[in-house]
Amino acid sequence: MALDITQEELRELAILVAPLIKSNATDVGTTPFVDSLDGISSLPAVHRVNGITKIVRAAISKLKGDKGDDGRALEFIIIDSFDTYEELVTAYPEGPERNGFFKVGESLYIWVNGKYEYLNFDVFRSFAKEQFVEIAPAGNDIIITHTKTPYAKVTLSGNPEVFDITINNTKDGSVGKILLSQTGNKRIYFTSFDVIGNVDLPTDAGSIILITYNRVGDKIYIHSDVVLGGSNPTFGKLRNVDQSVDTAPVGSFPVKGEEFWSYVTPVTGEISDIKKMIVPVFNPETKKWLFVPAGYFSSGGDIPADPDFFTISTSYWGGDDGTWGTIQPLGNTKVSKGSSLTVKINANEGYEVSRVNVDATDQGAIAEYTFQNIQDNHTMYAWFRKEIIRYTISVGINPSNIRQCTVTAVGSGVTVTPNEDNSSYLITVEQGGKATVTIVPEEGYQVQQLNVDKAPQGSVSEYTFLDVQADHTMYVWMEEAEIQSGDTDFLTRSDKPGVFYSGIGMCLASLKEDYPGKLTRDVVISCVKKATEIRSSQYNSEFGIWTAKLENWNKDSRYTLTIDGKNLYTIDCRWLGGFDINGVDNIIIKNLTMRNYCNFSGQDAPEELSAVMVRGSDDAKIKNIVVYNCTFDGYYENDLGYRAFSCNCLRFKKTSNFIVDSCDFQKAGAVVIYTNGAESVEITRNNLQGDYYIEGGGVSHAYVLQLDSYNGVLKLHDNIIDGATMIEYACSFSGFDTIDMCRNTIKNTAGQVFTLPKPVTNFVIESNVFYNNITKGQYVYTRRIMGAADIKNLDIRNNTVYFNGEFSTNQEFISAGIVDKLTNCNNIYINHLANAHAVFVLTGLKEYISYNNLYASAFWDNKPEERFVKFKILDIPQIEGGAEDGYLDFSFETRKLSEYQSRGYETNSVAVSATDKVLNADNGGDYKLLASLKDTYPANMDYMSEFDREYLKSVARGNIGAYNLDGVVWDESTDTSSGYEGTNIVDLVTFNNSAAYRVPTDDLLLLRINSKKRGILFKSTFTPETGDAIMRFGQFVSVALYCVSADGMYVSDNPYTLTIEDNSYESDL
Repeated sequence: MALDITQEELRELAILVAPLIKSNATDVGTTPFVDSLDGISSLPAVHRVNGITKIVRAAISKLKGDKGDDGRALEFIIIDSFDTYEELVTAYPEGPERNGFFKVGESLYIWVNGKYEYLNFDVFRSFAKEQFVEIAPAGNDIIITHTKTPYAKVTLSGNPEVFDITINNTKDGSVGKILLSQTGNKRIYFTSFDVIGNVDLPTDAGSIILITYNRVGDKIYIHSDVVLGGSNPTFGKLRNVDQSVDTAPVGSFPVKGEEFWSYVTPVTGEISDIKKMIVPVFNPETKKWLFVPAGYFSSGGDIPADPDFFTISTSYWGGDDGTWGTIQPLGNTKVSKGSSLTVKINANEGYEVSRVNVDATDQGAIAEYTFQNIQDNHTMYAWFRKEIIRYTISVGINPSNIRQCTVTAVGSGVTVTPNEDNSSYLITVEQGGKATVTIVPEEGYQVQQLNVDKAPQGSVSEYTFLDVQADHTMYVWMEEAEIQSGDTDFLTRSDKPGVFYSGIGMCLASLKEDYPGKLTRDVVISCVKKATEIRSSQYNSEFGIWTAKLENWNKDSRYTLTIDGKNLYTIDCRWLGGFDINGVDNIIIKNLTMRNYCNFSGQDAPEELSAVMVRGSDDAKIKNIVVYNCTFDGYYENDLGYRAFSCNCLRFKKTSNFIVDSCDFQKAGAVVIYTNGAESVEITRNNLQGDYYIEGGGVSHAYVLQLDSYNGVLKLHDNIIDGATMIEYACSFSGFDTIDMCRNTIKNTAGQVFTLPKPVTNFVIESNVFYNNITKGQYVYTRRIMGAADIKNLDIRNNTVYFNGEFSTNQEFISAGIVDKLTNCNNIYINHLANAHAVFVLTGLKEYISYNNLYASAFWDNKPEERFVKFKILDIPQIEGGAEDGYLDFSFETRKLSEYQSRGYETNSVAVSATDKVLNADNGGDYKLLASLKDTYPANMDYMSEFDREYLKSVARGNIGAYNLDGVVWDESTDTSSGYEGTNIVDLVTFNNSAAYRVPTDDLLLLRINSKKRGILFKSTFTPETGDAIMRFGQFVSVALYCVSADGMYVSDNPYTLTIEDNSYESDL
């Protein structure tokens, strides 16, 4: 497919690369101190005012020459197009005669510095429309003030080989970009904060790089994309450099002063073995640049042979307006060699010192610092913050359990103070912060019960307080430790009562011996007493790096193996793997805890691991896997307090269908649930939270959910999806035909919540709550809650979307390609912080149904129909000739609700101001509509959800938003719904259980069982007149039926009978 580039993009690209290939620019009217103008955006030039001569910066755009600097007058065109790079080189071996671009397949090339260079056009597109401000280097210093120029453009030119980049005025959550272009082999260093990430700066002359930075806490995370260039050395940090200059140059030189370039005269004679920061100096007589120690120059006059003075540079960040505090003395203070200087850090009322760095070393939250016996230049940077309110967590130990445990805590400004006999602990935590309190048992003991604010939490040893807004209490009871495996037999099989096993691996091996090939009956393995099984050493266990393995067994069986921990069984995977299920169908794992898996803390492994690994193949996908009511904790902490994070939790590779229900994944791993090639996935009633940990186990990108399918169906119901640490994406859904997303809570995601890179046919988003998303993402372009490709039918109803993420000022709810039909009804969209610019950003839309929505945003006056400023409901570009293809015209003023309503959209929708209180959350509560407004904002009942968000009430009448405040209480266990609804994915024909359906062989069928019960495992069995039966688990069934007899011969017709069996997950399945 050929590269598609617009004229506007071509012009913008020309502006970007023009300085790199310009050849004919000349002077500024007075002589500049350079020979060539290629690749530089500003030059030193002579400036004479009232007889005083200064060296100043002059923009190239002011030079007299060939068409200036901005590239707009340069005639950039697509010169030619080729299928391969070799064809380009053959056709133009010496380059083109004029400036321009070449298309090569889907790529773009230019001729620069005597060779062809590849342009990363996708990266260019991501920043082409940003407003980059030119920042000129001062010598080899590049100083960027984030609050003034979050998007900076810098050209690295001249003789300096090393440039220092300092980024000032950032705060936690700050994000910016730096566009670097260079004319030679340059290097860059970062001198502010701790920098983490990679900066790929090509060594080739004429290269361009885009750097994205994001400050998280005290660190700045760096990510780079090469737009144009070759090899990629990494970045470093520059402090003091050894530099020897044999003989000082003769004559006057322009050297960087505090506010301008000025003439100075260097000392003659020998200068050697000097350790100073190096500055570039230009000699106008030789027209050469060289590096000279900075201490040997001043803003005028002669330079002393041995400098007797040094500079103490102090600066601070005190809020966007700089009023939170100050430093005394502030700025550059000249001090004599060997003297002392005391600097005071003063916070204003209502604020406090957060941290002070001296020469890039953290000194803590100090109020003053004294530089003593000064022998060098020094720097100080201070951070202020709003004064923090702190709350207490009081932890009491049962008197009979004193000295059987200790208490630790980590979190937001957390401190832990035990009393004298360790019978109680006092923990402090910052208001709004997080505190994780851990009960550490002494050897031979374990937690029996933990109460939090007098509420029992069970035998948990750790509890996390989120968004602390009050004091809390905890109380702990201890007991003797549980029996470890190897000491007792604790597993039994339903088909062999009275026979016991001391390990799950041994039990599965015996089962496979008794049933070679496949099961002939359902079997349940149960835990009969409280026990923890620890994976044996990989060197003396037949299961190696896994706790248990089951391979090539029970394929296409009608019978099921259930492993039931009975809430008594814990599997400690001892740093490596849990279950390895390879080529096995019909497995249910329930009511157990898995911990300490896939963190590689004590051992390594040659293959990828997880708590549960299910593996099939393209020719033989795994079918019918269920994980129910299990707890997953992949962390490991050694005796020294080092904590290792898990990489993977549940991995379903080449698995046709699986169900994950009612599980707790609070500390599950960098990828909590992964699948590829799935046909049916049901993830319901889970608490889902992962860790942004990508270093171990080959995990390159962290996700809570990473799900891949081929025309399958995804059921995502009643979950809590917490993306607190996900700075890229929380969830990736790729290749699904149908997605049903209902009654979920989606919160705290740092970056983009959902990405759907492939088209979707049907996407239902119903009764979900979205809040506190887009807070501290890694990339500025991940500003949307959901990004998707084309969607045929997008059905959004009864959701509450609260735009209270602070990461970006350009947020959107959904950004997608072409949507054929969008239903947007009964939703609440709250934009109090004015950080959202649109609800929907689409490439095109063919049908729009919208009723009874509420939009809260900033308004430009008090007219209800004009209460949007930058906020739009729909942001859709006008498509040329779009009406002929069925596209709707949204060329009207889309910031005014009245304009929609005059065209028949948004019937009964309302717009309110950003200050209007709509939800309990506006008063510090939950995200329900204020009870006083339920009659003010009724729902359109034709588009109302059948049940309330908490699944407790059948809707008789209702209000907008995710929570319905009215309705009739019902018990889902009394539901008698039966039958199914089906769709042939190939020809989109629908059918149901009321009549027989004739289907072509191998067509893919999607069935949805009509039952409204949750907590039920549905088993659908398709029994043919000839051949083997097909069994599938789940409410959604994706299956292809075939026409073969038992001996494999083709038959023309093969009737199937569908039997649907429902069993409670709590029964002996």
